Amino acid sequence: GHMVEESLWGLTFAMIGFLIYLCLPHLNGTWVSIAWVGMIAVLSYVVFMMCIDVPMYYRRWRAGQVHRDRPQSLRAGWHDALYRRVTTRDWKIWRPEVMWLSGYFTGAVWFSLSLAYLPR
Repeated sequence: GHMVEESLWGLTFAMIGFLIYLCLPHLNGTWVSIAWVGMIAVLSYVVFMMCIDVPMYYRRWRAGQVHRDRPQSLRAGWHDALYRRVTTRDWKIWRPEVMWLSGYFTGAVWFSLSLAYLPR
């Protein structure tokens, strides 16, 4: 499921980058620079998703198949999401997630805040 979700995010942002490109002839001034920065950011995100994030989830799915992990029922998954709390600072657990977590909780936050300062 994660692999499909991340693939859809990558596809969505690829379309956004293409649409920004289509807008370029209709922009002027600061907006041209903003569009180029946006396209570079979108391209970077799509490359990250397709080269790092989606393959990571694919490998996890394959490893689960090799170990014959069975998916949880909807009820068991709901219970697990609500009640299980495993606190860890083990780098081995966090390492695969650090790249997207850092981008999401730092870069995306600052980008969102900067939108308030775009020219009208």
